[in-house]
Amino acid sequence: MLAFVSENASMNNVPRLEVLGITGIPEIIGGESLGTLMADAARDQGTPLQTGDVLVVTQKIVSKAEHRLFDLNKIQPSPLALNFAKETHKDPRLVELVLRESRAVVRMDSERGIIISETRHGFVCANAGIDNSNVPGDDIVCLLPEDSDRSAREIRDEIRRHTGGTDVAIIISDTFGRAWRDGHANIAIGVAGMNPVKDYRGTLDVNGMVLKQLGEPPHILNILCLGRGKRNHPAIIDQIDVVLPHIESELFQIKRTVANSSN
Repeated sequence: MLAFVSENASMNNVPRLEVLGITGIPEIIGGESLGTLMADAARDQGTPLQTGDVLVVTQKIVSKAEHRLFDLNKIQPSPLALNFAKETHKDPRLVELVLRESRAVVRMDSERGIIISETRHGFVCANAGIDNSNVPGDDIVCLLPEDSDRSAREIRDEIRRHTGGTDVAIIISDTFGRAWRDGHANIAIGVAGMNPVKDYRGTLDVNGMVLKQLGEPPHILNILCLGRGKRNHPAIIDQIDVVLPHIESELFQIKRTVANSSN
């Protein structure tokens, strides 16, 4: 559900990055003070939050706390939604909600029933980030927070007030599919108290080459503690096999031109 990252020095001053899962968070039903709940849970398990920690919170509990669950029975599909639903074999009510939460539809895959859209926030993802996992009821779906950066700022302020000044950074993460790859990755959709990117441009690598890119901090290490699709089940991954992508299974495929030559 959530974790926090603490950067410390271990024995012999070897840099160490700790990722600690937080357990004991009750089921979120709406209106809770997440900052207070998380600070208390971290304290009660013997790992109190400290200034400089980075707290990674999944989008789902933020959306639940902000009453972003929606009943599909209250949706009347538009003609466009009915047309897209027929093409993708999806629930027309869900398609209507996807359209309402989107700026544009980027791609549709009728065979696999996928709609890739750009959300009102600017994220490009499946179904405008709407899903029905870990929510009560077959017709209940969860929407993204209206403003994830604002949500992160509010959680950070709550923790600071509740703890008497502990200053942590907050990252709200969500799971997105990836072009060219099977599987999913956790993405930061809201940040407060830290710069979400590190500017390496103009610095030198070990061989003296000038770097030209920005880099993202390792903010989604919490997935190692959280597992996927479960509540409060930490896991340690000590070995992982390399998985090569199968281009035929990817939604965004490279258009290849095969040149034949005759001798």
